Amino acid sequence: MKSKFIFPELIFKCSILSMFVYVMFLSACHTAAPKVTVEERTVASKTDAWTVDVQYRVFASSDEAVNASLENLNVQLERYVSAMSDSLKVDAEEIFKSFEADSLPRPSWGYALNVTDTVYMATSEYVSVRLAVYQFTGGAHGMTNFVAFNYDVENQKFLETTDLLDFEKTVAINNLLKENFENPEQCFDIDPTLDLVSSINFSASAAYFTFGHYSLGPYACGPAEVTVSLKDLGESFLLNVAK
Repeated sequence: MKSKFIFPELIFKCSILSMFVYVMFLSACHTAAPKVTVEERTVASKTDAWTVDVQYRVFASSDEAVNASLENLNVQLERYVSAMSDSLKVDAEEIFKSFEADSLPRPSWGYALNVTDTVYMATSEYVSVRLAVYQFTGGAHGMTNFVAFNYDVENQKFLETTDLLDFEKTVAINNLLKENFENPEQCFDIDPTLDLVSSINFSASAAYFTFGHYSLGPYACGPAEVTVSLKDLGESFLLNVAK
Protein backbone atom coordinates (compact mmCIF):
# COMPACT_ATOMS: atom_id res chain seq x y z
CA MET A 1 0.00 0.00 0.00
CA LYS A 2 2.90 2.41 0.72
CA SER A 3 4.25 2.07 -2.80
CA LYS A 4 1.49 4.15 -4.34
CA PHE A 5 2.78 7.23 -2.46
CA ILE A 6 6.39 6.86 -3.54
CA PHE A 7 5.96 8.18 -7.07
CA PRO A 8 4.27 11.49 -6.13
CA GLU A 9 6.82 11.99 -3.38
CA LEU A 10 9.64 11.40 -5.84
CA ILE A 11 8.13 13.90 -8.25
CA PHE A 12 7.93 16.48 -5.47
CA LYS A 13 11.58 15.96 -4.50
CA CYS A 14 12.70 16.13 -8.11
CA SER A 15 10.75 19.36 -8.58
CA ILE A 16 12.46 20.93 -5.58
CA LEU A 17 15.85 19.81 -6.87
CA SER A 18 15.12 21.19 -10.33
CA MET A 19 14.12 24.56 -8.90
CA PHE A 20 17.32 24.68 -6.85
CA VAL A 21 19.46 23.87 -9.90
CA TYR A 22 17.62 26.52 -11.93
CA VAL A 23 18.18 29.21 -9.30
CA MET A 24 21.87 28.30 -9.08
CA PHE A 25 22.11 28.45 -12.87
CA LEU A 26 20.61 31.94 -12.95
CA SER A 27 22.97 33.09 -10.21
CA ALA A 28 25.95 31.78 -12.15
CA CYS A 29 24.81 33.50 -15.32
CA HIS A 30 24.35 36.85 -13.58
CA THR A 31 27.67 38.72 -13.42
CA ALA A 32 27.87 41.44 -10.80
CA ALA A 33 29.08 44.84 -11.98
CA PRO A 34 32.74 45.50 -11.12
CA LYS A 35 33.13 47.44 -7.89
CA VAL A 36 34.75 50.85 -7.81
CA THR A 37 36.92 51.81 -4.86
CA VAL A 38 37.48 55.40 -3.74
CA GLU A 39 40.69 56.75 -2.20
CA GLU A 40 41.35 60.23 -0.86
CA ARG A 41 44.42 62.18 -1.90
CA THR A 42 45.75 65.16 0.01
CA VAL A 43 48.23 67.81 -1.11
CA ALA A 44 49.25 70.47 1.39
CA SER A 45 52.06 73.03 1.28
CA LYS A 46 52.73 76.50 2.61
CA THR A 47 55.11 79.46 2.31
CA ASP A 48 54.90 83.08 3.45
CA ALA A 49 53.26 83.90 0.13
CA TRP A 50 50.70 81.13 -0.23
CA THR A 51 48.90 78.20 1.39
CA VAL A 52 47.62 75.21 -0.57
CA ASP A 53 45.31 72.58 0.93
CA VAL A 54 43.85 70.15 -1.59
CA GLN A 55 41.72 67.07 -0.88
CA TYR A 56 40.10 65.05 -3.62
CA ARG A 57 39.21 61.44 -4.40
CA VAL A 58 40.59 59.09 -7.05
CA PHE A 59 38.96 55.90 -8.31
CA ALA A 60 40.03 52.34 -9.06
CA SER A 61 38.61 48.90 -9.87
CA SER A 62 39.87 45.31 -9.90
CA ASP A 63 38.39 45.05 -13.41
CA GLU A 64 41.19 45.88 -15.85
CA ALA A 65 39.07 47.72 -18.42
CA VAL A 66 37.15 49.70 -15.81
CA ASN A 67 40.35 50.60 -13.98
CA ALA A 68 42.01 51.81 -17.19
CA SER A 69 39.05 54.10 -17.86
CA LEU A 70 39.02 55.40 -14.29
CA GLU A 71 42.71 56.21 -14.55
CA ASN A 72 41.84 58.62 -17.36
CA LEU A 73 39.47 60.40 -14.96
CA ASN A 74 42.08 60.41 -12.19
CA VAL A 75 44.66 62.00 -14.50
CA GLN A 76 42.27 64.81 -15.43
CA LEU A 77 41.37 65.48 -11.80
CA GLU A 78 45.04 65.63 -10.86
CA ARG A 79 45.87 67.91 -13.79
CA TYR A 80 43.06 70.27 -12.85
CA VAL A 81 44.01 70.66 -9.18
CA SER A 82 47.72 70.85 -10.06
CA ALA A 83 47.06 73.62 -12.58
CA MET A 84 45.03 75.58 -10.04
CA SER A 85 47.77 75.15 -7.43
CA ASP A 86 50.63 76.08 -9.76
CA SER A 87 48.81 79.15 -11.06
CA LEU A 88 48.08 80.45 -7.56
CA LYS A 89 51.68 79.93 -6.44
CA VAL A 90 53.09 81.83 -9.44
CA ASP A 91 50.65 84.73 -8.95
CA ALA A 92 51.40 84.91 -5.23
CA GLU A 93 55.17 84.96 -5.72
CA GLU A 94 54.88 87.70 -8.35
CA ILE A 95 52.59 89.93 -6.30
CA PHE A 96 54.73 89.77 -3.16
CA LYS A 97 57.96 90.32 -5.12
CA SER A 98 56.37 93.47 -6.54
CA PHE A 99 55.84 94.77 -3.00
CA GLU A 100 59.52 94.22 -2.27
CA ALA A 101 60.59 95.87 -5.53
CA ASP A 102 58.51 98.96 -4.78
CA SER A 103 59.66 99.02 -1.14
CA LEU A 104 56.07 98.72 0.01
CA PRO A 105 55.03 97.07 3.28
CA ARG A 106 54.32 93.42 2.77
CA PRO A 107 50.68 92.48 3.49
CA SER A 108 50.09 90.26 6.50
CA TRP A 109 47.96 87.91 4.44
CA GLY A 110 48.93 85.40 1.78
CA TYR A 111 47.20 83.75 -1.14
CA ALA A 112 45.23 80.60 -0.35
CA LEU A 113 43.80 77.67 -2.26
CA ASN A 114 41.49 75.11 -0.68
CA VAL A 115 39.95 72.29 -2.72
CA THR A 116 37.43 69.74 -1.45
CA ASP A 117 35.16 67.36 -3.35
CA THR A 118 31.77 65.68 -3.17
CA VAL A 119 31.28 62.29 -4.83
CA TYR A 120 27.67 61.83 -5.91
CA MET A 121 28.15 58.60 -7.85
CA ALA A 122 31.00 56.14 -8.37
CA THR A 123 30.15 52.97 -10.25
CA SER A 124 31.60 51.01 -13.15
CA GLU A 125 29.19 52.94 -15.40
CA TYR A 126 29.34 56.55 -14.22
CA VAL A 127 31.30 58.80 -11.87
CA SER A 128 29.96 62.20 -10.82
CA VAL A 129 32.20 64.46 -8.72
CA ARG A 130 31.99 68.12 -7.76
CA LEU A 131 35.07 70.12 -6.78
CA ALA A 132 34.67 73.14 -4.52
CA VAL A 133 37.63 75.42 -5.29
CA TYR A 134 38.15 78.24 -2.80
CA GLN A 135 40.72 80.94 -3.60
CA PHE A 136 41.79 83.96 -1.61
CA THR A 137 43.93 86.55 -3.42
CA GLY A 138 43.32 89.56 -1.21
CA GLY A 139 40.27 91.70 -0.65
CA ALA A 140 37.34 91.32 1.71
CA HIS A 141 36.92 87.59 1.18
CA GLY A 142 37.81 84.67 -1.05
CA MET A 143 35.63 83.07 -3.70
CA THR A 144 34.52 79.48 -4.21
CA ASN A 145 33.97 78.06 -7.67
CA PHE A 146 32.23 74.76 -8.28
CA VAL A 147 33.38 72.42 -11.05
CA ALA A 148 31.64 69.21 -12.07
CA PHE A 149 33.44 66.16 -13.44
CA ASN A 150 30.80 63.83 -14.88
CA TYR A 151 32.33 60.79 -16.50
CA ASP A 152 31.00 57.90 -18.61
CA VAL A 153 33.27 55.03 -17.57
CA GLU A 154 32.32 52.56 -20.29
CA ASN A 155 32.86 55.04 -23.12
CA GLN A 156 35.74 56.91 -21.45
CA LYS A 157 33.92 60.18 -22.04
CA PHE A 158 33.63 63.35 -19.99
CA LEU A 159 30.01 64.44 -20.08
CA GLU A 160 28.87 67.95 -20.88
CA THR A 161 25.68 69.45 -19.45
CA THR A 162 24.05 68.83 -22.82
CA ASP A 163 24.74 65.10 -22.31
CA LEU A 164 22.83 65.25 -19.04
CA LEU A 165 19.83 67.44 -19.77
CA ASP A 166 17.49 68.15 -22.63
CA PHE A 167 17.75 71.94 -22.80
CA GLU A 168 14.70 72.11 -25.03
CA LYS A 169 12.82 71.39 -21.80
CA THR A 170 14.45 74.31 -19.97
CA VAL A 171 11.13 75.82 -18.89
CA ALA A 172 10.03 72.58 -17.25
CA ILE A 173 13.42 72.11 -15.58
CA ASN A 174 13.40 75.67 -14.25
CA ASN A 175 9.96 75.05 -12.76
CA LEU A 176 11.33 71.97 -10.99
CA LEU A 177 14.30 73.97 -9.70
CA LYS A 178 11.96 76.57 -8.25
CA GLU A 179 9.69 73.92 -6.70
CA ASN A 180 12.61 72.13 -5.01
CA PHE A 181 14.51 75.24 -3.92
CA GLU A 182 14.84 75.51 -0.13
CA ASN A 183 15.15 79.08 1.10
CA PRO A 184 13.91 78.90 4.71
CA GLU A 185 15.50 82.16 5.87
CA GLN A 186 14.52 83.97 2.67
CA CYS A 187 18.12 85.07 2.24
CA PHE A 188 18.17 84.37 -1.49
CA ASP A 189 16.18 86.78 -3.63
CA ILE A 190 16.58 85.20 -7.07
CA ASP A 191 14.92 82.00 -8.29
CA PRO A 192 17.30 79.25 -9.46
CA THR A 193 17.41 78.70 -13.22
CA LEU A 194 19.65 76.73 -15.57
CA ASP A 195 21.37 79.82 -16.89
CA LEU A 196 22.61 80.63 -13.36
CA VAL A 197 23.81 77.16 -12.36
CA SER A 198 27.51 76.64 -11.60
CA SER A 199 27.66 72.85 -11.77
CA ILE A 200 25.36 69.86 -12.30
CA ASN A 201 25.94 66.41 -10.82
CA PHE A 202 23.90 63.25 -10.51
CA SER A 203 23.36 60.03 -8.61
CA ALA A 204 21.19 57.01 -9.37
CA SER A 205 18.17 58.84 -7.95
CA ALA A 206 18.62 62.59 -8.40
CA ALA A 207 20.32 65.48 -10.14
CA TYR A 208 22.11 68.15 -8.08
CA PHE A 209 22.28 71.76 -9.22
CA THR A 210 24.86 73.95 -7.48
CA PHE A 211 24.62 77.75 -7.51
CA GLY A 212 27.70 79.67 -6.42
CA HIS A 213 28.08 82.84 -4.36
CA TYR A 214 26.18 85.84 -5.75
CA SER A 215 24.20 83.63 -8.16
CA LEU A 216 20.95 83.78 -6.20
CA GLY A 217 21.65 86.45 -3.60
CA PRO A 218 24.29 88.29 -1.52
CA TYR A 219 27.63 86.66 -0.74
CA ALA A 220 26.59 86.15 2.87
CA CYS A 221 23.86 83.74 1.75
CA GLY A 222 26.53 81.35 0.50
CA PRO A 223 26.15 78.83 -2.30
CA ALA A 224 22.96 76.81 -2.80
CA GLU A 225 22.25 73.29 -3.98
CA VAL A 226 18.92 72.22 -5.43
CA THR A 227 18.13 68.50 -5.60
CA VAL A 228 15.62 67.25 -8.18
CA SER A 229 14.69 63.58 -8.39
CA LEU A 230 15.28 61.81 -11.69
CA LYS A 231 11.68 60.64 -11.47
CA ASP A 232 10.49 64.24 -11.55
CA LEU A 233 12.93 65.17 -14.31
CA GLY A 234 11.68 62.28 -16.43
CA GLU A 235 12.79 62.56 -20.05
CA SER A 236 14.51 65.87 -19.31
CA PHE A 237 17.39 63.83 -17.86
CA LEU A 238 19.12 62.00 -20.70
CA LEU A 239 21.23 59.35 -18.93
CA ASN A 240 19.98 55.96 -17.87
CA VAL A 241 21.54 55.75 -14.40
CA ALA A 242 18.58 54.56 -12.32
CA LYS A 243 19.40 50.85 -12.43
